[in-house]
Amino acid sequence: MGKIKNLLRNKWVGFTLAALLYTLWFVVWTGNLWLVLGLPVIFDLYITKFFYRYVWSHNVKMCQRSKTYRTVYEWVNAIIFATVVATLVHLFIFQMYVIPTSSMERTLLIGDYLYVSKVAYGPQMPNTPLSFPFVHHTMPFSQTKKSFSEAIKWPYHRLKGLKPIRRNDVVVFNFPAGDTVLLENQNVTYYDTLRSFEESFGKEEGRKRLNEKYTVISRPVDKRENYIKRCVGLPGDSLEVRNGKVWVNGEPQEAIPGLQYNYVVQTSAPFTQYAIDNLGIREYSGYGSGYYMNLTDELAEKVRGLSNVISVNRYIYTPNDEVFPQWGTPRWSQDNYGPIWIPQKGATVQLTAENLPLYRRIIDAMDMGETNYLILLAADTYDVPYKGRDDETFSEGSDTVYKYFVCSVCPVKAPTLELKYSSEDSGFHSASTGHIALAPELGFLFPAFDDRAANIYNALFYSKNAAEFHQEVIDAVFRTEPPMSAEEQKNVFGTALGDTLQKECSYDVVQSVHEQLRERIAEHKESHDPEVLTLSIREVGDVLTNSGVSEEKAEAFQQECRRQYGEDVTLNPKNIIDSGKFQITTPEVKIAVAPEYSHMIEARVIDGRRYILIPADEGVEINGIGVNIPNPQRAEETEHEKP
Repeated sequence: MGKIKNLLRNKWVGFTLAALLYTLWFVVWTGNLWLVLGLPVIFDLYITKFFYRYVWSHNVKMCQRSKTYRTVYEWVNAIIFATVVATLVHLFIFQMYVIPTSSMERTLLIGDYLYVSKVAYGPQMPNTPLSFPFVHHTMPFSQTKKSFSEAIKWPYHRLKGLKPIRRNDVVVFNFPAGDTVLLENQNVTYYDTLRSFEESFGKEEGRKRLNEKYTVISRPVDKRENYIKRCVGLPGDSLEVRNGKVWVNGEPQEAIPGLQYNYVVQTSAPFTQYAIDNLGIREYSGYGSGYYMNLTDELAEKVRGLSNVISVNRYIYTPNDEVFPQWGTPRWSQDNYGPIWIPQKGATVQLTAENLPLYRRIIDAMDMGETNYLILLAADTYDVPYKGRDDETFSEGSDTVYKYFVCSVCPVKAPTLELKYSSEDSGFHSASTGHIALAPELGFLFPAFDDRAANIYNALFYSKNAAEFHQEVIDAVFRTEPPMSAEEQKNVFGTALGDTLQKECSYDVVQSVHEQLRERIAEHKESHDPEVLTLSIREVGDVLTNSGVSEEKAEAFQQECRRQYGEDVTLNPKNIIDSGKFQITTPEVKIAVAPEYSHMIEARVIDGRRYILIPADEGVEINGIGVNIPNPQRAEETEHEKP
C-alpha cells in the first residue's frame, strides 16, 4: 500500500495521469485540438512549477502579511473554483431547466424543475465559449443585452453520448426558428412576424418596415431558446397526425398517459371556478355557455357527466397557414398534418415541386461554409419540330436547326462513408460514396429562344433562389444589368396603379383589372400555346379603360410603365398580379378568398361609412362552430304575418 502511495506522489506519475485524463476528456471526446494548449499548463503544475515559484509563492506571502488580503483571496478563490466546476458540470454532465409553458401538461407542469442528463445523448459543445456564467442568452435583469461574445465562435458539435434517442423520450433542444429574434417582442417568432408584414406591405416594403420597428438580431445555436418536447419521430420515420392522433410509419402511436386534447364544451349554465378547480382543469378559455378546454379522455367523460353540460366535442383544426411549411394554399392543420418523412443521416432526398416547401427552410438557412462547385458547359443543337396545319408536331422534316450552349453551376457534396457488401468474401466493407453533384444553383442558356427562333440578343438565366441574382456572375459573363424579378415587376405595377390613377384607383377598378388579367391567363392555359403569354404596355392600358379608368389616367399609367419597365417591354400577367389568391388587407383585418370567387366581395358605402361586404347566406363558421346570421327583414315580415 505504501509503495502505491509513493508511486502516486511521484510528479511524473501525477503529470501522466492528469495529462491522460485531460486529453481523453477535453481533446479526444470534444474533438477540439485547440484544447491541446492546456497540456503545457498541466506540465508546469506538476513538473516545472514556474507559476508556483514566481506567482503562487508571492501570493502565499501576501496572505501571511495581510489578513484582509487573505480573506478577499479566499473568497475570490472559492468563487472562481465553484464557477469553473459548476460550468463544467453544466456543460458536460447535467443541467436544470424550468418548464415555462403548458405544452407538456399532465406530464410536466408549469414551474416544474427538470434535471437533464447531458451524457445520455451527448453534450453539445458551446458555440460561444466566452459567455457570462449561469445565464442563457441575456445578462441578468436585462431583456436585450447579450450575455455572450462572438469573438470566439466554434461550429456546432455534439459529443458522443451513452445512448441514442428513443421514441417518446422527453428531450430538450434549441428552438430552430430562434436563430433570428425581435428583441422588443421575443414572444413571437421572427419568421411569423415577417410573413405577416410581407403579406400586408409586400416583400421588400414589409421587410423594411419590420427592421424599422424592431431590433433584429441573430443567435448561435447554443443561445437559442430551450424547448422541452416529446420525441415522436426518429430519422427514417414517416410521421403523420390524423384528427389529433400521431401515426408513425402508418401505425398509431401508443397511448401516452395524461395526453390532452382540445374540446369544445357547451353548457346550460356557467361553470364555477370551484367546479373547474375540483375537476383539475388547468387550461381553458371562454365563459357563459361555451368553453374551450384541454382535457384528457377520462376528464372529458367527467365533464360530459355534469348536469349543466349540453355537449363535449373534440375541436379539430381546419387547414390553415399557421403550420409549417405554410403552403400557398392551406393543406395541413394542427390536427391533420403530413405525412412527412424525417431524413436520416446519409439519405438523399429527391426534391420535387411537391416536397420543396418542406426542405426550403433547411436549404435557405443551412451554412454550407466553403463549398466546392462543378461547372458544366455543354454545346448542342436544337432541331425545331415541324408543325402541320392541324397543329400535329413532326420530329422529322424540319429545316430549322439552332446551335446553343448551356452552363450550370452545381454544388458538390463531399464523400461520405458507407458499408458495401462484397460477394467475394461474404462480408461488409467500408466504402466511399464519392463526390456527388447536386442540383444547379445557377446557370444560363444562350441564345434564348423566343417565338420559335433563337434570340442572340438575350440569354435565359437561372437561379435556384429567385431573389438572388448572383450579380458577380452576371457582371463577369454578361456585363449587363439583370432584368426585373417577378416580385419587382409586381411591386412596380401596383405602385404605378396607385400613383397614376390616384382617386380612380378604386376597389372596383383593381378588382376588374385582376379579373381581366386572370381571364387572359386562364384562356392562354386552355389554348395549350407553348409560347409565353405576354401583354404590351398598350394592351395593359386597354385593360384599365375596360375597367372604367379614364383615358387620361390610362395614358399616364402607360407612360409610368414605360419609364419603369422600358419602352418596348412586354409583361407576363403572372408577373404583375398574384393570380393564385385575392386578398384584401386593412390595418386590422385580412380577407383572402379564392380568385374565382373575388366577384362575391363588394365595396359599399352605408350611412357614410365604407364597408367590404361578403355574402353570408349559409355555411358560416366561427372557429369551426357553425353560426346563424339572422335576417332582420325576414324577421320583420314574420312578425307582420302573426295574427
